[in-house]
Amino acid sequence: MEHRALLISLLISLAIVGVVLYVADLFQQKKLSYTYEELAALSKEELIAIILSNQAQEKSGLGRFIFPLAVVVVGVLSSLVTYLILRRYSAKKEDVLGLLRPDERKILEILAQQGGSVRQYELVAMSKLNKVKVHRVLKDLEQRDIVEIIPAGRYNIVQLKDPYRRIFT
Repeated sequence: MEHRALLISLLISLAIVGVVLYVADLFQQKKLSYTYEELAALSKEELIAIILSNQAQEKSGLGRFIFPLAVVVVGVLSSLVTYLILRRYSAKKEDVLGLLRPDERKILEILAQQGGSVRQYELVAMSKLNKVKVHRVLKDLEQRDIVEIIPAGRYNIVQLKDPYRRIFT
């Protein structure tokens, strides 16, 4: 999900840079072009004046400020867009808990209170559910890739998987 938000932000940034550079090109003063005959008809002073005015246009043109300005604008806008997309699409604890059955909700709340990891027998005691019910709920949560059950000798350790660990703890 974060990669999609980053890709969207990058595409928007590129579109903004394109528009800014296009608009800058519209306002950029164009250099005058002369034919050989027109240049031959000009005096030496007029040629020098044209050359100096073209050099002055190059040094003080709008294009000199557009690129740094475009970079700053695109950076700010892409950061804002990324933040808004991530904020809008990030899951919240209440959203996840609302999609679960009461027994699953109880177990995940206990896991969250314990920092995301607890022994299975402690989970049975804290949830006040029987061992079979806790085992079935944990197997269902494990199949849905929400928790991980790690055998540790004579007992199991139940851990929230990474995306859910960030949401709950």
